[in-house]
Amino acid sequence: MRHSLHFSKCAALAAAAALALAHGSARAADVGHTLLFASNSITTLPAFLGPRAVDPLVALSPVGIVATQPMIIVAHPSFAGSTFADVVRPAREKPGALAYATSGMGSLAHLTAVWALSRAEIGMLHVPYAGSQSFKDVLAGEVPFAFEPGLPDFESINWIGLFAPAGTPPPIVARLRAELAQMAGDPEVVARLRAMGFTPASGAPIPFAEEIRRDTRRWAEIVKAADLRIE
Repeated sequence: MRHSLHFSKCAALAAAAALALAHGSARAADVGHTLLFASNSITTLPAFLGPRAVDPLVALSPVGIVATQPMIIVAHPSFAGSTFADVVRPAREKPGALAYATSGMGSLAHLTAVWALSRAEIGMLHVPYAGSQSFKDVLAGEVPFAFEPGLPDFESINWIGLFAPAGTPPPIVARLRAELAQMAGDPEVVARLRAMGFTPASGAPIPFAEEIRRDTRRWAEIVKAADLRIE
């Protein structure tokens, strides 16, 4: 199953802004004081932008994951089903008859949907939105499904991570990781993150770097297989 995607100028500008922010953090002279909070959208940009994209493991020093959030699929209450299998069945019976909404073309929600639909070998109409309006329209019954940040047995995780500029001395990175780990155990921080739907992370450095590498490789494969591109 192949999808042809044409990005709008707004999406391209958003990607450019993310790149500029990452470059600015990577080049900051005030080492240890200029940091970057970024979601794993930083791992999807290389798939679309190629050599123009920032490699977060080269341009930045990963400190740790701050919090994570599972991607889920939700449906209007009138939908007769409660599992992803209930989505697959009618989609196979009537290819192209179902539509799903995401927070935008090329977003993590969109790529997760493309991945899930490809694995299930079904096709659905994509209705991209700019932000969380997709969820509101699903509840209003205007579109039947929305891929947002637990699809059972399907691992697509939205994470928020902390980065320092590349070349930051190891002792400073170690100090930042220790502070991040301490923050992750603060009851007030934990409560606020959970209230926003996030699960606090441990901030362990090695799993974070592995997560970045795995995500970058995965999204590149999915984008290439689905023929998604910026024009």
